[in-house]
Amino acid sequence: MSDHTEIRIEAAGFTDVGPAREENQDAIILPGSICLGSESHAEWNGKTSQEAVSFAVIDGMGGYKGGKNAAALCATFLSTHHIPPSDGEATEMLKGLSRKIAHSGEARGTPRMGAAFAMLTFRDNEVSFINVGDCRIYCIWGNSMGQMTIDDRIDDNSPGITQAIGPTENPNAHFYTQVLRAGKLRYLLCSDGVWGTLGNERLKQLAMSSRHPGDGCSCILERLYQLESSDNCSLIIVDIDTENVGANTISQSKLDSHSM
Repeated sequence: MSDHTEIRIEAAGFTDVGPAREENQDAIILPGSICLGSESHAEWNGKTSQEAVSFAVIDGMGGYKGGKNAAALCATFLSTHHIPPSDGEATEMLKGLSRKIAHSGEARGTPRMGAAFAMLTFRDNEVSFINVGDCRIYCIWGNSMGQMTIDDRIDDNSPGITQAIGPTENPNAHFYTQVLRAGKLRYLLCSDGVWGTLGNERLKQLAMSSRHPGDGCSCILERLYQLESSDNCSLIIVDIDTENVGANTISQSKLDSHSM
């Protein structure tokens, strides 16, 4: 295996206020782009061999004032960072971000403002995942789809989350790194407004129905409006094609089990 594996990437994403909300408290990050506001879309195509490339979905906590500001602060910070290669470095990065949002919330009079997020970083022949809250990352390979993140939820039937960036002083992030499979893979990053409305099986079918990420995003957003999603909706579809990648192995940290 070469020291640096070339990864060809095609990605598209949207963040949308949805049919039921008045304000969008979500955000998405693609390389060179931060998407905020009631309706925002972005696309990115490129290659990576020695430079890391990252994508993220952020969901401001709608149950507290300041969710929109928390999402914007989180997005601005993460847009200039990648997931660090070690668990310890990732933990320190998120502690700093959580303090930053908490201090801003205190200054704004919204001390409980916070955000959930999920982020992935491609570096060399590996992909790293990290999340806090209930934003999710999925991987589609062949006809299978697996969830790569762990939800921080009170229970499956409650939208309440057990930790968030901002109000949680020392967030216990779910972090791990996976050596990439050779060939083509599709990753989905989304807020709970997407997966909670569609469910895993419908989301997989819609995501697999389009060849290009941009078309997939359009198809999924249209379906979310047809189903009258009750939340903000944010999604990124990332297609990768790798060369000279070895067999798949997994290194885990703070991850007891996952669905792959």
